[in-house]
Amino acid sequence: MSMATTLRSWWTDRKAETEFNHLGSGERAAIARDVRLPEEMLSRIVEHGGTGRLELSQLLSELGMDEGEIAREHPGVMRDLEATCAGCDGRSRCHRNLERGTAAENFETYCPNAVTIEALLVQKARRAGF
Repeated sequence: MSMATTLRSWWTDRKAETEFNHLGSGERAAIARDVRLPEEMLSRIVEHGGTGRLELSQLLSELGMDEGEIAREHPGVMRDLEATCAGCDGRSRCHRNLERGTAAENFETYCPNAVTIEALLVQKARRAGF
């Protein structure tokens, strides 16, 4: 990612956070209901810039999982994975591990989605007859 893209993303995230924080509590609660997330989680996602989608996609791919299949079979689980990833404090560690190609080996040690991803991997293995 270029420096200009990084700065543009940072600026957009800060602008969105400022706008979100200027909403009344009723408006924030309504948005949280609309996206089916607890208000605290929505606030955390906005605070973190709502990113993490790329890291989640890369991790699932590195683990040999089909993101589209998960979304079709378990839309609520996929939404929860995305929301948890978007509000994660370990994104920089995740990103480094993805760049090194080591995320699949050690995501369980830091990823807040590890338990859910492990359950999906077990389900995938059972389907494959393992």
